Amino acid sequence: MSSTLSKMIVKISSGNSKRTVDEQVNVGYQFILFVLFICFGASLYLIANAATLIILFRLVVPALICGYITKCIIDVLRGGKAAKLEASKELAAMRTGENS
Repeated sequence: MSSTLSKMIVKISSGNSKRTVDEQVNVGYQFILFVLFICFGASLYLIANAATLIILFRLVVPALICGYITKCIIDVLRGGKAAKLEASKELAAMRTGENS
């Protein structure tokens, strides 16, 4: 997932060239974590809402979504440092290519 994560970071942060490369990469990484945690909170809300209704299907689907988002968060946190380094190298190469 590290290469996919670095590609996502590059795609998110390549439009903003006013910051340094490391700052761009950090902002892109923080944005990805922000979106994942928002989705995680929304799925937890769905679980809490379905628990009052005691309907198995309404409880299982948000729980599966929550589990998948948790897996994504763990993967992003584990591979984040390597992906940020890879993305900063790629962005630096893109910047030198633009200036040439």
